[in-house]
Amino acid sequence: SGGADQIAQTLIRTFGKQKVHWAMMFSAFLVGIPLFFEIGFVLLIPLVFIVARRTGVPIVKIGIPLLAGLSAVHGLVP
Repeated sequence: SGGADQIAQTLIRTFGKQKVHWAMMFSAFLVGIPLFFEIGFVLLIPLVFIVARRTGVPIVKIGIPLLAGLSAVHGLVP
């Protein structure tokens, strides 16, 4: 439906291409609070691919901060 495209465009415009990994970590923190790790991962992985394609940044450089944010919030919020 284009939701992930719109979110990716907003993140790139707000944080810029150089700091898009911080945007992914912040998004993972927000999504990880009400959801379990696995569900947050499934919901956010399309966003990783779209942001990587639009910015030209390697997928790993965007995916690792996403996983770190989800995992940190999963450990902090019982």
